[in-house]
Amino acid sequence: MPLAAQENPADENVIVVSANRLPGQLDVESAPVDTLEAADIQAIGATSIADLLAAIAPQTGSARGRGGGGGQPIFLVNGIRIGSPREFRSYPPEAIEKVEVFPEEVAQRFGFAPDRRVVNFVLKNNFSSREAEVEFEMPDRGGYSRTEQELSLLRIANGGRLNLGVELSDVSLLTEAERGVIQPDSPAPRLSTDPDPAAYRSLVPDTFSLEASANWAKSFIDSGSSVSLNATFDRAESRSLSGLDTVVLAGPGGSLLRSLNRADPLERRSKTDTYATAGSYTRPVSAFQFTVTFDASLADTATEIERRADTSALVAAAAAGRLPLDRPFLVTPDAGFDLARSKVYDATALLTARGSPLFLPGGELSTTFDLGYDWTRIESDDTRSGTAAQLTRGDLSGGLNLSVPITSRREGFLDAAGDITLSGQVGFNHLSDFGTLYDWSGGLRWSPLEWLELHATYTGARWHPA
Repeated sequence: MPLAAQENPADENVIVVSANRLPGQLDVESAPVDTLEAADIQAIGATSIADLLAAIAPQTGSARGRGGGGGQPIFLVNGIRIGSPREFRSYPPEAIEKVEVFPEEVAQRFGFAPDRRVVNFVLKNNFSSREAEVEFEMPDRGGYSRTEQELSLLRIANGGRLNLGVELSDVSLLTEAERGVIQPDSPAPRLSTDPDPAAYRSLVPDTFSLEASANWAKSFIDSGSSVSLNATFDRAESRSLSGLDTVVLAGPGGSLLRSLNRADPLERRSKTDTYATAGSYTRPVSAFQFTVTFDASLADTATEIERRADTSALVAAAAAGRLPLDRPFLVTPDAGFDLARSKVYDATALLTARGSPLFLPGGELSTTFDLGYDWTRIESDDTRSGTAAQLTRGDLSGGLNLSVPITSRREGFLDAAGDITLSGQVGFNHLSDFGTLYDWSGGLRWSPLEWLELHATYTGARWHPA
């Protein structure tokens, strides 16, 4: 942060120090609970935003709210709410100038209940990077390996950001035989020439994933507006083994447990394609700043589960003495696959209006209005049950938040008491076919000293069934 020092011409013994805020920092009543400068971020040694967030998770988590917390924090980029963390998660940590973590009370100013903390990423004004990352992992006992390749491009300049990224990951199969897993006792003696079933059971599935993303953002200085867009495609494939078909053959000579179709182990194959897009638009209008965000995704999953073979003909033939119990390479017809499919649609939109319509003796009266809608639909079918299901849920939400300054050192109003701010919030969530949840909260912030802040918050809720 640039500093400037100058002498006061009216008093030679007084030095005035002024500091400029970084563009993108939040200007709110509550001080950050934690701040990381660029040097602090570098000292953590994180290679990605995900690693950085994991390192500061104790500071960004919240213990407030029903169930012990409100989930992940609210993320801002340069002080502006974004549609989804996908918009910045592939940025390198070197692009960040500062990270600010704010208490739960600040969440109300962005249209959320006071049960989540706010994390603001202040980016560098000019930054460019091209990264290529290759990883290879293999345990010392061998058996399987993991590879990952990642390419990314980031350019920040003139109020705009462009980010492109591709990530590939592949993990090879690991079987029980490669780790010496002991199989349970069989119900009958096993033929020694039959294959070891542990070689056809997987401990780690064979997986492949591909993720491609594009992010673009632009700030317009003349109008004070900004826009951001994200598009992401993700494919995940997996293949696991569940052993071989087996059958206990009983005949005149006794019984044996036999393994079938050694060239065709029982497989479970899954493929998921996820299409996602998100964005935000912010524009000042009169005394208010309007922000609208959206986040939509479609996850299409198909899972094939191989059926077990019908062994009734082999059992009957062995019992009648027509099939030698120790006959090599027992084969049965392929029974095919069952198919389970699901599609999950999700769309979320949130509109907020933040502003300070009045100036009180203690400072500006801050207000936030929010209106949002969350829509989810699940479509699924499964050939094993022969049924199909469709479930749809909508959540209409809205709320109002007020922050009233009572005393202020900055404004010189009752400054002997320090800074005192009262806040209040009311909101609702109407869930389709279920009912409406009304919630409210009240808060008090008192800063008797420059370096000390005390917070008190009360929250309540009432449920009205449909």
